[in-house]
Amino acid sequence: TKFKYLQRAFLVHGHWYYTRLAFLVQYSFYKQMACFLSHDFYGFYSNYSANTMFSTSFLFLYNTIYTSVPVAVYSLWEKPFSDKTLMTWPELYPMSREKDRHIKKSFVPWIISGTWHALVVFFGCVLYAENNINEICGEGMDIRYLGDQLGGATVAVVNLKILIESRYWTW
Repeated sequence: TKFKYLQRAFLVHGHWYYTRLAFLVQYSFYKQMACFLSHDFYGFYSNYSANTMFSTSFLFLYNTIYTSVPVAVYSLWEKPFSDKTLMTWPELYPMSREKDRHIKKSFVPWIISGTWHALVVFFGCVLYAENNINEICGEGMDIRYLGDQLGGATVAVVNLKILIESRYWTW
């Protein structure tokens, strides 16, 4: 009777745990690349001035609230397969572990995606700010305006990435 629930613990909860943990690790690297690589682009763009583009409150809130709450919700409720499906087909447990969620096989696409998103968001915000800055701020581009715009766009993109990657949608 002690081993009565062992099969369910391994096949169902083990599968869900591995899926959620692998996503959490890969997403953590992705969101850092997407946000702070754009700060490096700004350094190159501004001829490596000593200015920082993000406010200290944004830097604090980015990792503590803006991007940790959505991934925590994902990590609590994501179920790529139902418990009945996992109990019916136990071969899904090693197959999932070896295919799409394995760190060695899926780490590089996450880094490439983070780099691409940082490029698109940074240069999109810079082009928008350069074309519309006279209407918004008056004479020249304010670094805080660009930082706020870039920070908001980055938070939106990395949180949309969670929605796109999620397979389990329910009310």
